[in-house]
Amino acid sequence: MNINTKGISTVTASITDYEMINSKLARVIVAFTGNPSKENLIETLAKQMQYLAAPVENSFRFLKDNVAVGYVRANQELRPTTEQEVRAGYKVMAKNILMSNDDRTLWEVRNGAGGMFLARQGQEDLSELVSASTNRRQDIPRLHQVVSAHVARPHEFVAFAADSGDMDYGFCTAASKDGSKLKIVSRTTGREEVVASKQVASVLPLSALDIPKEAHARVLASGISREDVAQSKEYWSRLYQYAPSYMSDVIQQVEDTAAI
Repeated sequence: MNINTKGISTVTASITDYEMINSKLARVIVAFTGNPSKENLIETLAKQMQYLAAPVENSFRFLKDNVAVGYVRANQELRPTTEQEVRAGYKVMAKNILMSNDDRTLWEVRNGAGGMFLARQGQEDLSELVSASTNRRQDIPRLHQVVSAHVARPHEFVAFAADSGDMDYGFCTAASKDGSKLKIVSRTTGREEVVASKQVASVLPLSALDIPKEAHARVLASGISREDVAQSKEYWSRLYQYAPSYMSDVIQQVEDTAAI
């Protein structure tokens, strides 16, 4: 099913194929028309999935004109509410758990800075939602036909969709023999994470990165070398600490190449 982008009637977008990464994250191929902005495409695809899922921003890369591959993640549906609305529209099932009188969906009552709100329960599996939103097309390649250029090697900079559904970035320290698994020192956590290659959105080779000489020399002066496999994790962790503005610039450079 194609949904027109809000405010631009000539733009449509749809998912044409998908594979599940985990219950809350899926890799997808998206085809669209027109020349929409990233914001247009995010809104269109989120609306198509009833706002229960959304594209992972900056995870999509072009396969060809108007076709991109990236990731979508589950959203927990939230509803602002009041005690009056709760009494009128919901039945109490257990402590802090309500059932909607309209569609029998379950909701947890929570309180935040903005007041009372409801969080929908039972949205653990994204696959049914993505499947219902998929419109396969013969003129668009399937995911198994897409040759992955994202098998990273040590020292390459990787953009990847984390298991949580957030984009993360970091340097690769090792890869399995078949290329299906990578070890990446996460810029977010500072830890070495094991990541499936199908979670990788893009890769920058070390030759494309102008690592600050001062930061590099500072790490080396502490006796840590990136060429030593046992020390490479510590090297990249320290580089993140010593050159934070540089790392932010590299991440921005990667995000600027994203289709969505």
